[in-house]
Amino acid sequence: MRTRDLPTYYRTWTAQDDDGGTSTGQLERTPTGELLLRLGCTRQYEFPLTAEDTATLATALRAATAVTLGPLSVAPAPQGVTLTATLPAETWPLHLSPEQCTALAGHLNAITSADTQL
Repeated sequence: MRTRDLPTYYRTWTAQDDDGGTSTGQLERTPTGELLLRLGCTRQYEFPLTAEDTATLATALRAATAVTLGPLSVAPAPQGVTLTATLPAETWPLHLSPEQCTALAGHLNAITSADTQL
């Protein structure tokens, strides 16, 4: 991979799946400025976001309020929120604690900042 192909911003974040295991997701800003939220480590669950989407998602995570952004949705849960990706053939819910919500919201806010780098 050439250096110019590397993302200009990249962070991982964690959540729990329905089995109680830890799932690691990724948040990336590409060199072309595309914002991507990836659930797990597969591109099957890669979702492009607009700057407005990232702000809306960050606000919903911090306040534990419901929001739907295309195939992604956030719903309040007893211990944080549930972030769900809905694909034609399946649904993948991930559960985030309040601490995980705060961390992911911070990354979502930072990804749109022009001065944020790796």
